[in-house]
Amino acid sequence: MSRIWAHQMNDYALLKSVKYGFAMENAVDEIKKLAYGITDSNEDQGCLKIIKKALRKNKEQAANDLL
Repeated sequence: MSRIWAHQMNDYALLKSVKYGFAMENAVDEIKKLAYGITDSNEDQGCLKIIKKALRKNKEQAANDLL
């Protein structure tokens, strides 16, 4: 499952090509409108927050699969 993070228009094509594309809080409006979700700015570890959330969810799913 691909995830990307974007904030400027040079990221537009890549953001459009994935299901789970996130815009940084400091992204331009066009990127925010296209994004699956918006996370904190890169200065506030926005990417890390999404990665940690995904890892927690995957860990919970793996545990549930064992039941």
